Amino acid sequence: VFYRAERYGEARTQALLVRSMATSTEIHDNAEVLLRKIEGARLNWWQLKLSVGYLYDSNATLGPKQEDAFYSYLDYSGAAEEEDQALVLQGAFRHTVVKSSGWSWMTFGRINQIDYARANSSDYLNLTLASGPRYARRSADFSLPVVMQGTRYGESGELTIFRYGLSPKVVHHLSEHWQIQGTLNLQRKNDNDVTESSSRILIVSPAIGFKESRFAVSVGGQVGRESAEEDLYSYNLASIKSTVSRKWLKGLHTSIWGGFFWRDYDEQEPGYDEKRQDRTDRIGFSTLIDLAGPQCQLDLTLNYLENHSNIPSHRFDQNQFYATVRVNF
Repeated sequence: VFYRAERYGEARTQALLVRSMATSTEIHDNAEVLLRKIEGARLNWWQLKLSVGYLYDSNATLGPKQEDAFYSYLDYSGAAEEEDQALVLQGAFRHTVVKSSGWSWMTFGRINQIDYARANSSDYLNLTLASGPRYARRSADFSLPVVMQGTRYGESGELTIFRYGLSPKVVHHLSEHWQIQGTLNLQRKNDNDVTESSSRILIVSPAIGFKESRFAVSVGGQVGRESAEEDLYSYNLASIKSTVSRKWLKGLHTSIWGGFFWRDYDEQEPGYDEKRQDRTDRIGFSTLIDLAGPQCQLDLTLNYLENHSNIPSHRFDQNQFYATVRVNF
């Protein structure tokens, strides 16, 4: 009824509710079809998400373990691992304007803030803005956004990092359920820390994914390089990661992910006769529970990472637990 009356906001809300409460695959698939029709019919539409919650962090400073904190001639004793708790605030919006058949202009913005109780030097504020054209057809999708990102660390902004560049992305639908995609990140990064350094970033990210009404899996990776003005901060990078998601009845969604990330630096670490080589292992699990339909959800997330390095002072691990309430508009 709302769709026929061109009241697309109300129609989308009802379709999302039906999809989350579907008692059969047929009902769920019908709701998905209606959602696609609604998105195609709306010429100018907004999406907004707001989250607030709690974070427990076993190593807020990402500092080395106590036994590794004194292995370098540098003084790492003040940066040893520190357990803490934090307030988490997040917000995101997406705006789409349909220009003509297949063409649209998309704008995306996000803010993420973490305010620690004690580890003030690890306070985190990130702002991201991306905007650009998108062309979509039945089996292909291409976008070319300009991306800007600012990140501030510390209560008083002891370190600020600014990135900007292009991030073209191509998606090809192999079939109803399978797709492949590739993303290219071309960025410039400027730091305002004591080095006041800048660097160039080039990353290629291929991926393949399978998705049906209640199950999705993806496998992807990255290959790239960050070239800084000083070789000490320049490195080659590579990664492989995978995510598996499952939607359950009565508004329960679960995901599990994991990956390996490698970084090989160009220059010897000060105080050592070898170049730094790191491997970071990550694994996570999340549960998303509908509290009042899909408009209000509880997100419970566990993250674990461990950084392996041939330089002892760069070895650390971290456990994080998030509990946030998300409101979708």
